[in-house]
Amino acid sequence: MNKNFLKECLKFNHDNVNHMYKTFEKYQEHSEKLIDKMLQTPFTKELNTDQGQEMISQWTNMYKEGQQNIKKMIDEGFKTAEQFL
Repeated sequence: MNKNFLKECLKFNHDNVNHMYKTFEKYQEHSEKLIDKMLQTPFTKELNTDQGQEMISQWTNMYKEGQQNIKKMIDEGFKTAEQFL
């Protein structure tokens, strides 16, 4: 098979993964805003404490860290595949 064709396919897939990652980032930002607004309602006063805020902050940080780790792993995989070509 043509080497340039394989490189273009790899680049196309990498671009798609990057686009998908940016979509996940936007989803994360929107979710954080939604949670902040939800915590402003009187129905969530039990969660709107220092302990509740800390728990939600830890959860969002773990989610972001997991996203970043997956992105790094995928980028390294694409870099390895490019080196094979």
